[in-house]
Amino acid sequence: MRQRLAAVCTIMLLGCGARTALFGETEDITEDAGSVIDAATIDSSSPLGGDDASTTSDATVTDAGTIFDATPIIDAAPMIDAAPVLCAAQGVTVLTDISNNAEVDQVTVDDSWVYYHDNNGVWRVSKSGGMGTLLAPGKAPSWPDLGAFALSDNGITWWQILNGQMKTDVKRVPKSGGATTIVTTLPDYFFYGAGGPAGGSFIWNGKVLDSVSAGGVQKQVGGAAFLSAVSYVDGELYTLAQTSLYHWDGMTFQTLAMANNGYLELMAFDATTIFLAGSDGNGGFGVSSVPRSGGALTSIFAVPLAYMGGLAVDADHVYVANRIPGNNMPSSLMRMDKDGANLTTIGQAPSSQIVGVAVDDLCIYWTETTNTGKTPSRVMAAPK
Repeated sequence: MRQRLAAVCTIMLLGCGARTALFGETEDITEDAGSVIDAATIDSSSPLGGDDASTTSDATVTDAGTIFDATPIIDAAPMIDAAPVLCAAQGVTVLTDISNNAEVDQVTVDDSWVYYHDNNGVWRVSKSGGMGTLLAPGKAPSWPDLGAFALSDNGITWWQILNGQMKTDVKRVPKSGGATTIVTTLPDYFFYGAGGPAGGSFIWNGKVLDSVSAGGVQKQVGGAAFLSAVSYVDGELYTLAQTSLYHWDGMTFQTLAMANNGYLELMAFDATTIFLAGSDGNGGFGVSSVPRSGGALTSIFAVPLAYMGGLAVDADHVYVANRIPGNNMPSSLMRMDKDGANLTTIGQAPSSQIVGVAVDDLCIYWTETTNTGKTPSRVMAAPK
C-alpha cells in the first residue's frame, strides 16, 4: 500500500466490525455510526446511480468511468529530509515509547521512517529509534484504526470528521511535517480510508466508497453493506464487504472469493496472491489465501478464542498479530510460510496488545498499545 518497497508492500486495513473502543472513549460522532453502517446500497437517486448502476452479489456499483480525475494531480518531487536509514534491530527492539499511554494502532514505513497513529494524531520515528515527532494532530473516530492515514511519496493524507457536523475533512501534511492543507470537505461521515493513485485516497463508511484525488476532486465509486476494507495495489482496486472479496474491473465490482463463515476484515498482497484475515464467527480468527485472479479460499492459519491485529506479507512470509488472545496467553506477533508452515512467534506483549504490523526488506515493525494503564504504548522492531 503505500510504501515504495519492491515486492514487500503491505496493505493493512481493519474491518468496521472490529473497531470497538475497548479503552477510553471515542469521539461523539461514533454514536451516529449505526445510521451509516446499516445502509445496504447507494440511493438510486444518486447522480452516479440509477439505471446505469450494476450490481455484483451484495456490492452496488456506480459510474462505469474512471474512479479518479482524468488528469490527476501528481505529488511534487519527493522531499528527502534524511538519507535512507536501514533498520538496525538485532533483536526485539523498542523504537519509541509513547509516554502518554495513548492507544496506538496503524504503522507503516518508507526508506527512513516508521509512521504510526495514536489517538493524538499521526507521528513518525526514525528506523534507528528515538523520540517520535507529531506530524498531524487529530483523533480518529474509533480505535483501533488501521486505516487512519495514507502515505504517498511525499505526503500523508488523513480524514477527520468535523465535530457536531455531518462533514469530513480530507487533510494532507508533508511527510516531514509542516502546514496542514484541507484537500476537500465532504458532506458526509467518512470513518475510514486508504491510499489511492497519484497521492489520492479512497474513503468510505459502511455504505459508500468514494475516491478523492490529490487535487480534491471527489467521485463516488460504489458501496456495499458493511464495507470493511479497501486496498489499491499495482493500479488495481480491491474491497472487502462482510464475507466477500471484490475487484473493481473499471466498470463493476467483480466477486473474487467468498468466506464460508465469519467476516473478512484484512487483506495483504504479494505479486500473485491475496492474503485475507478475518473472524471465524466462533470467537477466533483465521488467515486464508486466494490467487489475485480469484477462486476458493485456502486456509493457512486459524486460532480459536483470539482476536486479530494487523496483517503483513513480504516475499517469503505472512505476519499476523494475535491481538487479544484467550487461554491466558499474551498478545503475540507470528510469522509463517505462505502455506501456513513453520509458525514462529516473533514477539509477545504480556501487558499490552499488538495491533498494527508492517515490514520492509530487513525488519518487521509493530505497535503495542497498553491495556493496563501502567506500561507505555510502544512502536517495536525486530529483524525478519
